[in-house]
Amino acid sequence: MSSDTGIRMTVARAGSDWQLGLTQEDFETPARMLPAIELEVAPDERMGDVIDRAAKAHEMELPNDTAWGAIYSIAFSRGPESTVFGRISSEVALVELDGKVRWTPWWQLEPVSEFVRASEAGVLDGNPLEPILLVHPPMGNGVLADFPGLLEAWDVIWSLLEHLDTLGGAYAAKKLVVDRLRNRYRRGRDAAEPHVEQWERRGGRPDNLVRWLKDVPQTTEAASKALGVTDDEAQAVLEALGFALDTEGVWRFGLDSESSLNAGNATIVIHAPDLVREELEAIVEERVQALIEKDEVPVDPDWERLGSAPRDPDYRYERRQLENYEDRVKELGEITEQARRDLAD
Repeated sequence: MSSDTGIRMTVARAGSDWQLGLTQEDFETPARMLPAIELEVAPDERMGDVIDRAAKAHEMELPNDTAWGAIYSIAFSRGPESTVFGRISSEVALVELDGKVRWTPWWQLEPVSEFVRASEAGVLDGNPLEPILLVHPPMGNGVLADFPGLLEAWDVIWSLLEHLDTLGGAYAAKKLVVDRLRNRYRRGRDAAEPHVEQWERRGGRPDNLVRWLKDVPQTTEAASKALGVTDDEAQAVLEALGFALDTEGVWRFGLDSESSLNAGNATIVIHAPDLVREELEAIVEERVQALIEKDEVPVDPDWERLGSAPRDPDYRYERRQLENYEDRVKELGEITEQARRDLAD
């Protein structure tokens, strides 16, 4: 809600101890029960300044007593009963002027108006006027796949499915299923390859693309506009990633048995991109067998097995960085340093 002089924003807090981080109770507390304060903000006020004011109003104990450089994650309320479970992320999906989605880890530098605009475009996850500060120390994501790595893994899975298609037995009886899965990987790869460089320029990676599509479900038309692709290309990429259309025309992750297979495969490839090829093939083949024999396969992979699986020591993560990466790092560092000096004076 807006007044004559600004925008009314309700800023909640999940977690209270920066060193301890979020507890199970913090994850499970409904948004309506989180400690919250109201602020009046200007549309051009940076979100980092908003959270700094909010942190002070919440009397939060942070390093150097400033939220700049200390609050890494932010979520936005999905409603009074929503929680922040599974929503820790240092990035926010916003939107370019042409309507394409962009992902930024530098959300502190963005004006409030950008979050409102992203919400109006159907890109932001939650209510831009109800942010939730997620209080925790720095966290890493480990090694995640980049788009070239994803496409290479799709080639491996396609080749495996092509081999399985030549075998007899249960595979012959389910030839149409295997053919359909193989074609989805080929179509998905061919559709994605011409666009991965522009997705990377907008801060995209396989993990934040899948996360966004899961958190902010899209229709084919909306997804194609946000990704800057045709409707056919959007459909092909989404199917390869493990999404399927529900009865209302919205793409859902792991909606049925076949999309669950691809969804789990995508999760494996994204979170264990350095698996040796033989191990990836073995895991995927087991999942295909489960689909053929039982007509069901879990979306979630066997995390314990992945944790102990052999890895390629020569794997290199070669994601192309954002063009303005160094400038943003410098700018955020200067703001943090200035906030500390202001507090010391």
